[in-house]
Amino acid sequence: MIEIGGKEYPLIFNYDAIAQIEAKYDASILDVALDMSRIEKQFDFLVAALGGKFTLKDLKAADLPPFVEVVSAMQESLQAAYFGDEVPTEAPEDKTKEKKSP
Repeated sequence: MIEIGGKEYPLIFNYDAIAQIEAKYDASILDVALDMSRIEKQFDFLVAALGGKFTLKDLKAADLPPFVEVVSAMQESLQAAYFGDEVPTEAPEDKTKEKKSP
């Protein structure tokens, strides 16, 4: 969630949001996320994750929280898109163990 103008909005990286970023930068979403050095990319991620509720112009004029909080919220949302709401803390059990023959 992110607060914009005193109201909370969810950040959701669905397939449309991911495709929008990948098309604009002609790279995978993860490659773009690893290179967030330009503020333009950060705003593009935010616009996509907000599902078109705001334009880039709206966001630049809005009362946004510090961008460190914005980037953190976007990272959590992107992780949720790929791994679900709960990120595993342990490696999954290896199910390829030898089966006993009858």
